[in-house]
Amino acid sequence: FFTFLKSVTHILSSAKEPDLVVFVLKSLADYVPYMTPFPRVAEGMLKTLTSLWSAPIDASEDYQVVRLHSFLRIRQLAMTQPFPFIEECLKKLYLAYAQRAKFATSSSVTSALPTLTFMG
Repeated sequence: FFTFLKSVTHILSSAKEPDLVVFVLKSLADYVPYMTPFPRVAEGMLKTLTSLWSAPIDASEDYQVVRLHSFLRIRQLAMTQPFPFIEECLKKLYLAYAQRAKFATSSSVTSALPTLTFMG
């Protein structure tokens, strides 16, 4: 199972097609509760999911679905892992949001605003 979770993390970090990423994220929902014995894999998965959630500003509808499903998996991870993990989730989400909001200039605010609103 450890190898399976590492492979899923690798697929999520290297896949570029939004439909494939959404499929993997939806399928991952059944396996997230079983990550409890593997805290290091859960941390790696959190890092990958956070990078998907806060990917460079892409307002396409396909990528918004990826962003939504990655947030749902982050939420599921936070709810199923032992206590200190939820604090790590909140910290990573906040830092990712702050980093994206920092680069939103007045010229790019019309394209970045829907994404930042969704993230916030």
